[in-house]
Amino acid sequence: MANPRVFVSSTCYDLFDIRDSLDSFIRSYNFEPILSDKGDVFYGPDLHTHDACIKEVESCQLFILIIGGRFGGEYYLDKKQNSSSTKSITNREYEAARKNNIPVFTFIKRNLLENHNIYINNRRLNPDIKNIHYPAVDKQEYSEAIFKFIDDVRQSSENNAFFAFDFSKEIQELLAKQWAGMFYDFLLERQKRIDTRNINDLLGSLAIAQQKTEDLVKEILSSQPGVEAKSLIETTDKEAEAKRFFKDIISFFYLSSDSVKLLVHSLNDALVPDNWYDFLDQSPLFELRDDIWNAKGSGVRGKIELTLTTTANNRLIVIKNKILTEMEQLRIDELDRLYKYYKDLTREEREKILASLLR
Repeated sequence: MANPRVFVSSTCYDLFDIRDSLDSFIRSYNFEPILSDKGDVFYGPDLHTHDACIKEVESCQLFILIIGGRFGGEYYLDKKQNSSSTKSITNREYEAARKNNIPVFTFIKRNLLENHNIYINNRRLNPDIKNIHYPAVDKQEYSEAIFKFIDDVRQSSENNAFFAFDFSKEIQELLAKQWAGMFYDFLLERQKRIDTRNINDLLGSLAIAQQKTEDLVKEILSSQPGVEAKSLIETTDKEAEAKRFFKDIISFFYLSSDSVKLLVHSLNDALVPDNWYDFLDQSPLFELRDDIWNAKGSGVRGKIELTLTTTANNRLIVIKNKILTEMEQLRIDELDRLYKYYKDLTREEREKILASLLR
């Protein structure tokens, strides 16, 4: 089972006790803490240690940012290039988290936040602002850089919440509330997805039932006397289920109207093998692959044996693996069932199904 990875970003020496307590706190949730000072970052031989930390951020699911009175190490490329906007490695780690849409939980030392308010109130009106002494800042030459970092966090259009703190206990209490809120949102969103899926399934079933009725009526009205109604009903049922096979594929892979046209044209004269994934593999839209890993970082559940993915790599269906989730297995079973209906149709009936997708 994969556990969330939590990157803790801060200066190390002045916040050692807080980082140490967070390590234990994160583990108490069965999450995996990533702290550079505890050897949790892999320092690849071909990477600078700063870039190794930034790369590690990309494989995490949560990001804790702690801003104290020390600037910390300057990011080596800024320093090397004598950049006028030199940033700390902590700042660059934060930017990596934002770039990868990782939830950020920011905590700022309370006395530093009070000093930041003094900085804000003076920077427009006081021409002598650079000579103001800020007690919460360790080295005064870095005070403006630290305050600008705080501004970056506060002024972001999203993911910009922050909390003042004095003690590590306050961080733990706030994180516990925030993570509980995230879990609540997850459960609420899950229920919404289930409700939406049920409604979509119902609407889809109604649409198929309506189509089946219309097709059946047309067949009966146009058929010659003596044709058995039972045979017509069976054929109509098969065609409706066969159409559902394609509808499910189109929906799952978010295929556009142009992609649907390509799918129809590429499969119109295609072979009809025993397996639906071999059938779809004949279209340039799809490819069967066995070189995809199912997870990043820790908790990898094993190399997937076979998947069907679009050539655009937007989604994949796991077909064969040592451990399939319940949802994956249900999806495969349903596609197996629906494809059998398509396979049992005559060539003319299959062409009719494919043509209906273009309407």
